[in-house]
Amino acid sequence: INLLPPEMLVHVFSFYPPESIQQSINYTQVCASWRTVAYSAPELWTTLAVKCPVAGLHTEQDRA
Repeated sequence: INLLPPEMLVHVFSFYPPESIQQSINYTQVCASWRTVAYSAPELWTTLAVKCPVAGLHTEQDRA
């Protein structure tokens, strides 16, 4: 895997879209080269996952 060019590594990362920012940060904690590649790839940082508890959602709908 160390022989993969950075573009290919980013492509591999993109197959596993993160459900949270922590999952994206995990890529940066493997080794220095993965950290450099991950932080230099804006496409890995363009998704924002927001989770809303269903119970809270119903409460807000009831108030509306």
